[in-house]
Amino acid sequence: MKFIEDPPEGEYLPALYKGEDMTGHEFGRYRVLGRSGTKRYSEKKIVAIWAAECLDCGNEYKASVQRIRDRKYGCHNCAHKTMSGNKHARWTGGEHVPGYFAAKFRAKLDRRTQTLEWALTTEYLDEQWITQGGHCAYTGWELQFGRTGLQAREQTASLDRIDSREGYVPGNVQFVHKDINLMKWNHSETRFVELCRAVAEYRKENPSV
Repeated sequence: MKFIEDPPEGEYLPALYKGEDMTGHEFGRYRVLGRSGTKRYSEKKIVAIWAAECLDCGNEYKASVQRIRDRKYGCHNCAHKTMSGNKHARWTGGEHVPGYFAAKFRAKLDRRTQTLEWALTTEYLDEQWITQGGHCAYTGWELQFGRTGLQAREQTASLDRIDSREGYVPGNVQFVHKDINLMKWNHSETRFVELCRAVAEYRKENPSV
């Protein structure tokens, strides 16, 4: 394979792709500045490297022609902003509460022998989240939704039924920290708060226990 000439340091050559000069062309959120060099992968494979700028942040990046042409959402940082959370093309749910969060709790109902009602809409969950300011109803801790896979452990938000005898219906749910929800179990809110207060008062009087 013929070796492609590299441009002088700090300069660019025409970014040729299949005989056409791509310099100045825009691909997704990238604008091609020119060819900045080559990269050798093997004795026979040498790939042209293009310089391009992200149209969102203006930073310059250098990558292969294929990578530049495929980068529809600009550089990594800008793409993350565009494709994360409710800006992602596959996002389901409301403005704040993701669709998978509600689906997880509905799936639990399907696996239970007893029948619990689910009457929560995406709009209601969003309104409840806003009302609580994204904080746990019991501790005031800030809550967050995680993502799937290994990053699911980042999620701290959980949905608590204030009266555990009732289902997931308006007026009977609140967002709490997942550890707090685990501790509350099937206790009523009154009983749970009573237990927490008893533990706190006892340890305050008996710090060495």
